[in-house]
Amino acid sequence: MHRLRSLLAICTAIASLAPVAATRAQGRKLADILERNATAMGGRGRLDSLSSVVTLRTPTSLTSLKLPHFVLVEGFDSTGAVAYAEGYNGQHAWEQTRRDTVRRLVTGRAEVALRRVVQWPGNILALYRLPDFGHALELEGSEQIDSVVYYRIRLTLKDGFTRSYFLNAKTFLIERARDTRELHANDGNTREIETVFADYRPVDGYRFPFTVFERDVHTGERLFGRTVLAIFPNAEIPDSLFDPTTRSHFARVQMFRSLASRSQEPR
Repeated sequence: MHRLRSLLAICTAIASLAPVAATRAQGRKLADILERNATAMGGRGRLDSLSSVVTLRTPTSLTSLKLPHFVLVEGFDSTGAVAYAEGYNGQHAWEQTRRDTVRRLVTGRAEVALRRVVQWPGNILALYRLPDFGHALELEGSEQIDSVVYYRIRLTLKDGFTRSYFLNAKTFLIERARDTRELHANDGNTREIETVFADYRPVDGYRFPFTVFERDVHTGERLFGRTVLAIFPNAEIPDSLFDPTTRSHFARVQMFRSLASRSQEPR
């Protein structure tokens, strides 16, 4: 009887260690995937120093991101007047349309959507950096979509919102993301949306997707898409640019358009 009790105790101890071992193995696997993703995106040393990104979306529009929380989206018409602008500076979110002479503060879901932009991996942060900003990552497993095998990683932002990222098991680049939300804040139509990241190109030692589009997972309807003209890592951007009392200037678009033209000239 004593031997039986001892054997049962040993079996119970082993069984209790199994979930711990599985969790540790899952953690090591996630760490390896994150490291490979970092290498594919340019390497940890370079990514650790990435603090700002300016994207020339069209000849008349820009998106500017700066860590830890600055976001600015600007668009101009053919005369150089502001067609739209929206941003977040860590304290206030705001927007401006062509009818407005100044930026107007916004709250609610519009503010939340802007605040999240700089946190999405691939915009400026690599996946491995997200826990440093209070967010959580979990390896959900692997999945095959359209004959491609992906690692599926679940991101939970510190505000509770979740999104799953799909990393190509060969390249370790993020090629898809899925979440349930409205396409635009306050549009009243919640659905499961897939974001596709494609056409990765090298820029100053980094790799960025130059084509991004969104579609409804269940209907296949294409909801949004763009191919950007140029991306500028570590561009100098003053914090004041994101302030709701500042004005947008068409000269910024012209400057980055000129930089893009020069970078494409044959050498």
